[in-house]
Amino acid sequence: MSKPINLKANFQEATEFAASYYSVLPRHITAIYEGKQPITQTFQPGEDEQLQSFVEKHNTAGANIYFAVNEIDKAAWNKKAAKKHVTGVTALQVDLDDLSDEALERLVNFEPKPSIILCSGGGYQAFWFISDAKEASHDL
Repeated sequence: MSKPINLKANFQEATEFAASYYSVLPRHITAIYEGKQPITQTFQPGEDEQLQSFVEKHNTAGANIYFAVNEIDKAAWNKKAAKKHVTGVTALQVDLDDLSDEALERLVNFEPKPSIILCSGGGYQAFWFISDAKEASHDL
């Protein structure tokens, strides 16, 4: 059973996470408003203030904010990316739309252990970082 959760956005922490997660890669961020076209912007390393401003502006206005987990082809920068735009795999991810203690416990106890677990407000996301990015194959 999911429990209500009251999260307060911390835009500085979100920006720091993006900078550490992507390191030298562009940060591909999408704002999705219900019933509207997604708004996507790609930020280069060092554009942390612009990234934070984008996230804060759209999240405060009611958008859900998403980031591309893996490397995105330059042709898809500033657009909502699709699987075909993934050029390198830097992490594996699972997204559970479940806020229950049991869901979190399953992730915490999973083997191999996730590199990080995030709470998005609607559930949990677990990531397993890959130390050396792998070229993406679209044959899956």
